Amino acid sequence: MAGKFGILVPILVVVASIIVAFAIRLDFLSNSWLFGSLIAGPLQRPSREAYDFVIIGAGAAGSLLAARLADDPSTTVLIIEAGATDKHPLVDVPLSAIFLLESERDWRLQTEPQGKACLSSFCTQDQKHTGKRGCCKLTIGKMLGGSGSLNVAVWVRGHAKDFDDWEGAGAQGWNSTSVLPFFKRSESSIEFGGSALRGSDGPLRISSHPASHPITQGFLDACHENGLPSRHDFNGETQEGCSAAQSSIYRGSR
Repeated sequence: MAGKFGILVPILVVVASIIVAFAIRLDFLSNSWLFGSLIAGPLQRPSREAYDFVIIGAGAAGSLLAARLADDPSTTVLIIEAGATDKHPLVDVPLSAIFLLESERDWRLQTEPQGKACLSSFCTQDQKHTGKRGCCKLTIGKMLGGSGSLNVAVWVRGHAKDFDDWEGAGAQGWNSTSVLPFFKRSESSIEFGGSALRGSDGPLRISSHPASHPITQGFLDACHENGLPSRHDFNGETQEGCSAAQSSIYRGSR
C-alpha cells in the first residue's frame, strides 16, 4: 500500500500543477482570495494631466526607455500599454511561456495564408477557424515587457553586418560600431561581461545555458563533427557557429 501511495503522490502533484497552470492561463483564479493578489489586472491610470514624455507601448524597448528617462527624478513619464501587467505567476518562469501562448497576454497575430508554409496551422478570423490553412502564428506579448515577458528569453544580438547594411541603405548612426555601446549598456553578462564587446553593469542579466546535459553535449559534438566551428560567445566578435544558448534568465526567472 505504501509503495502504491508513493507512486500516486508525484502523479497527483503533476496533474494538479497542470490544472493550476491552465486555470491561471485562462485567468480563472484572478478573483480568488488565494491567487488574486498574484495576478494583476488592468494597469494604473494616469495620475497627472501633463507629462514630460509619453511612450506608446510598454514592450522591451518602451519599458527600457521609460526606465532610463525616469532615472531623472525631475522628469515625469507616462507609458501607455494596451495589455495587462506582467505580475503573473507564469511570466516569471520562461518554461511556462507555453501556457501563455494564445492567451489574453498574447496579441495572437497571424500572417496571410502562405501557400507552402505553416500548412499545419489553421487561419482564424475573430478567433474562429476559417477552414483555411497556412497562416503562420505570430506570438507577440500583450503586457508589460511585451514579447520579453512571453518568449523563452534566448539572448541573441542582431548581426553586425545587418546594422552596417542599414547604415549603407541610409540609416545614419545605425552601424554596428555605433549601436555596440547601447548593447553593452543594456546587459550584465555574468560570464562574458567586462570585455570589449560585452556589458557588465546593465539591467538585463545574461547567463549561458550549461552544456552539461548529454543531449546538449551530443548536439554540440555533432555540429563539430560536421564542420561547424564552436563559438564560446556567439554574441561576441563572430556569431556563426554552434554554442549553448545565452538567455536573459537569472536564478531561474526572467
